[in-house]
Amino acid sequence: MNNETPKLKENEKKDEQIINDAKEKVENVVEESKEILIKESKSYKQFFKDAKEYLSTKNTKDLGEMLVRLLIIVAIIVVLNFPFMLFKDIFPEILMSVNANYTSDAINKFNAVVNIIYSILGIVLFFAICKNRFYKMVKEQEIIKNSK
Repeated sequence: MNNETPKLKENEKKDEQIINDAKEKVENVVEESKEILIKESKSYKQFFKDAKEYLSTKNTKDLGEMLVRLLIIVAIIVVLNFPFMLFKDIFPEILMSVNANYTSDAINKFNAVVNIIYSILGIVLFFAICKNRFYKMVKEQEIIKNSK
């Protein structure tokens, strides 16, 4: 029994070290995530500030053209929904073909997950495309202003 006590203490020390290392890694990841979120929030705040300034200097024709571009982007995102709809419809058929037992609750949860993933991807894609296209337009406008 005395031989086991040093081993237990040694194992406890190793376990504590592993736990402390894991905590430190988690804290580092959390700090890095906070920094990224702060950076992105500043980026989007600047984006909306620049967008407001840009829109206030444009005439009706340019605003209409921008609105049409936004509608085209939305239409593209809606078209990208088709693969998600197909996957939602095919998944229960795949389960039946492998004789897997499932309930309607499982199918509903799966559909909800697919819808959430599509929604998140759609929103992120919309903002990313708008941000990139908007900054291109702003840079072009700045180049034109600077060349005059």
